[in-house]
Amino acid sequence: MTDKPTPMRAPLVPPRSYKLGDTYWIKRLNTLLRFADEDLGVLTDDAWEELLDQLYESIYGAKRDRANKGDIFNKTANRKSIREAQRGLAHAIKKGADEYGDVRLELAKQRMGIGHDESLGFYHLLESDHLPTTIYGTFAILLEASCIRRSDAHNCANDKCGRYFVPLRKVPEKKPAYCSTKCANRMAAIRYRKAHGPKLKARERDRSKKRYMKKSLSRNRSLR
Repeated sequence: MTDKPTPMRAPLVPPRSYKLGDTYWIKRLNTLLRFADEDLGVLTDDAWEELLDQLYESIYGAKRDRANKGDIFNKTANRKSIREAQRGLAHAIKKGADEYGDVRLELAKQRMGIGHDESLGFYHLLESDHLPTTIYGTFAILLEASCIRRSDAHNCANDKCGRYFVPLRKVPEKKPAYCSTKCANRMAAIRYRKAHGPKLKARERDRSKKRYMKKSLSRNRSLR
């Protein structure tokens, strides 16, 4: 177990010469968008830790070391700070824009570190003991790094989901957008059942009849 403070991590947004592609940033952005809509009250202890792992990867682009008590994220990521961060983020996403379409979030005291990497050059990193500040800063940077526009964001077309997200590929006009393969498959199955309902029912009746005949035949043989 390591209790010492961790060194500065790689920068959240590296220099332009270090290209990872827009989808890399959009995936990390979508983690925060999902978090803003998460029902924290139903999470088990294991699910809570998984949520923290996802948030850590969204912020730092790296795996979280749960055992490192010196890590600033592990120090500040408690249920109170996570709920505060979620409230602020959800408000910013859903109704936080002012008359000019801008969003403003309150930040707490921050520290700036300047790091260096031979492959990246110099970079800076902002850290705070106030987790909501860290998450708000990450959200702003990911929005910029992913090069998206407001029109790129969608609500999932699955009527049981409706999550706000950014598709990794541009969605054609008048086409539904789904936040996951699970949601897309569910709606595809519903459309298929609507289009082929009578045929599917007829097939199910045939299968039921065959199963009944098979059972009856087996029962008659056992009585002989």
